[in-house]
Amino acid sequence: MKRFHYGCRLAVLILTPALMTQATAQSDRVETPLAPGVSYLLITRPGPLQIHVLKLDLSEATARPAVALGGDQLLQLAPLSAIAARQARSVAVAGGINGGPGILREDPYRGAPIGLVVAGGELVCDPWPAPRSAILFPAEGRPRIERLALRGSISGADAKPLRLGGLNRRRNPGELVLYTPRFNPATRNLDGGRQVVLGGVFGNGDKLTFGTPLKGTVVASVDGKVNVEIPADGAVVAGSGPAAAWLAARQLGEAVTFGFDPVPEVGAVSAAVGAGPRLVRDGKVSIEADDEKLGVVLTTGTQPRSAVGFNDAFLYLVAVDGRAAAHSVGMALPQLAQFLIELGCTQAMALDGGGSTTLFVRDRVVNQPSDGLERAIASAILITTTGRLSTAPLPNPLVTGSGVAPEPGATPVLLPGPGAANRPATRIIVSPSELTLAPGEARQLTVSGEAEDGQPTAVDATRLSYEVAPAQLGRVDEQGRFKAAKPGSGKITARLGEYAAVVQVKVTGEPDLPSITPKASGDIPTPVEPVQPGETVVPKNPSPPTPLAPLPNINPTRP
Repeated sequence: MKRFHYGCRLAVLILTPALMTQATAQSDRVETPLAPGVSYLLITRPGPLQIHVLKLDLSEATARPAVALGGDQLLQLAPLSAIAARQARSVAVAGGINGGPGILREDPYRGAPIGLVVAGGELVCDPWPAPRSAILFPAEGRPRIERLALRGSISGADAKPLRLGGLNRRRNPGELVLYTPRFNPATRNLDGGRQVVLGGVFGNGDKLTFGTPLKGTVVASVDGKVNVEIPADGAVVAGSGPAAAWLAARQLGEAVTFGFDPVPEVGAVSAAVGAGPRLVRDGKVSIEADDEKLGVVLTTGTQPRSAVGFNDAFLYLVAVDGRAAAHSVGMALPQLAQFLIELGCTQAMALDGGGSTTLFVRDRVVNQPSDGLERAIASAILITTTGRLSTAPLPNPLVTGSGVAPEPGATPVLLPGPGAANRPATRIIVSPSELTLAPGEARQLTVSGEAEDGQPTAVDATRLSYEVAPAQLGRVDEQGRFKAAKPGSGKITARLGEYAAVVQVKVTGEPDLPSITPKASGDIPTPVEPVQPGETVVPKNPSPPTPLAPLPNINPTRP
């Protein structure tokens, strides 16, 4: 672990006299290796500011960036730690950050990303509602940032192309939108018009990619307001107005060809996520929010921020904590842009921010999300590795616990208690589930596990971690003992991979009363059953359709 100080150089980069005064004070920076070519930087500055950075050496062959969704399908949100845990089933994850915005409010399309997404080489959704900055990770070569648009087309037996306006999202009146199995088990269309179901599109393992046409066969034609099932090997095309007339003319068994071309042309892309605005262009501050039609509520003021930037040698994923006066106040976009330039970025853009700002390192979230806990998000940028994960201790004092990434083949350290070691825990329980303590008092937390059938099982302490929010309440040491610090209310979240349990905490000026009886178990979120590739899910009791109000031309996500 490296620790060094810097400060004087920063003064020329800050935009206001007040911030220039802050810059004269020293800042602290700790760098921890995570895997070959990957490290985590914790930067603390006056303000106060806490900045978390994942740094990837782009020349390291064993590590690469990837984009992952909240679930196997688009209309599924999940916390960053759960997204990383799911990805870690197939490849080691050194760390990651939240991706682009998504529809988080209650909505028939809740969970849908807002902006371009390419995951695992597959084009998942288009840059709706407007072309905005997207970080592209080509199959070969360095990352790039583009304000990308898609030009889609579809044709039937007469080979006359019709404009295909969108992919895997809400459709506007008169638009023609394509829905693939990546979207949802069913289309959730509530508009009029017509829908045509295509079969045999993905039967040979084909993916929808930039510039590659795909073919299918018409197997059904239904009303536009039907919540029609999307075939596991097919797609659904839905439209109204003139597009509905074209769809109504399609015949059963007719061959249909469709595809999407990027504008500008970008070649083969293995991963991409859209958000915006662009912050740095060619080494200079360039905040392009107006050009990208982003609302001022999302781009102004001092907020928690997430960003991605790069130069010829390194990729940086940056999370700035905010909305916590005693911990970190956040950054305005100009300040964030200057910081990215200081890191060495020649190109950079913002990701979703506010309560979505989350940075994950190795086996835990290391920043302090402003909601007090992780927000479920639509997408993430992860750094995966085929190299060996480091077990170096992390420097962040706000997130503590015995959890470090175990070396491959290492013997688990099992917590005392009933249960067999060979039965994986699918639920964890922390007791007590409520704590009331005075400053300086300490209380032992006890963690137990349950297997899928509800029977007790052992918990591997090397995978266990704790988060205290707000941080000033106290900390949990590596033996699982919480020591109270300052008065206030909040929670302790214990995590074991993608599973979590919460302890409600109140730190008061009076000692804990012996009459308080803690509950028997923590509050456990119900795990979402994953959808297996190729599985066809028939929606049960779909809700009756209701009219949808048009969306404003801003990112409809909570700040």
